[in-house]
Amino acid sequence: MRIRTQDEATLWLHSLVRAGAPRGKAAHESSTQLFQQLGNPQDALPAVHIVGTAGKGSASAALTVGLLAAGESVAAHLSPHVYDLRERFTIDASLPDWTQVVEAVDAVAAAAARMATAPTFFAATTATAVELGRQCGVDRLVIEAGIGGRVDATNVLGREDVLTIITAIGLDHTDVLGTTEQQIANEKAAVLACRREAVLGPQPSDAVTKMIRNIARVEGVELVEVEASCDFQSDAVATASAALALLGHPPVA
Repeated sequence: MRIRTQDEATLWLHSLVRAGAPRGKAAHESSTQLFQQLGNPQDALPAVHIVGTAGKGSASAALTVGLLAAGESVAAHLSPHVYDLRERFTIDASLPDWTQVVEAVDAVAAAAARMATAPTFFAATTATAVELGRQCGVDRLVIEAGIGGRVDATNVLGREDVLTIITAIGLDHTDVLGTTEQQIANEKAAVLACRREAVLGPQPSDAVTKMIRNIARVEGVELVEVEASCDFQSDAVATASAALALLGHPPVA
């Protein structure tokens, strides 16, 4: 089946929102298979991977502004969307044309058709964002994780130069990630494996901060920590600016 129109693209993506869709490890394995069927386009570009419980969207937006100001073009994966499905896969902080989206979704749907089990909606929108980035020839991917880290659909970035940002971690999706902040932090910070550099945004829990420091030390990751301010938006800008510094760019203006 070919995806040729906006309505067909939207209908196919929404068909993946279903009872009994994979969760946890099964969802991650499904996402890995989807990207493999696509030829792993996520590994053709440098990327920033943003995980956490709160503040991911704000950090992603601030980082994208900084990257654009530095002259880079950016494909971003965000969630959830509010008004328009295309909010989940922007190009240079703008909604892509539906013609581009249809072409990307068609490629993702063709890859999914070669799988034994359909991927999740979230995995498919992640893949669409990456495929759009490939088609548009962007310089960098900014990928916002969903519910976790280790078993998240976005944990498919295989390059060693992927920069990780960890925003504030709290209790979320306890049915998949664990029932304590430390367990959840351990799941989210698992994305540090095989990484070189990471930014740790302000954390509400000292225990979480210590745990992530230890994980970074064990993995040999250079961890830049951001001091908390009294404002979450200022925290997001500071976190994005720390990431930009590691990438050799000026801070967010």
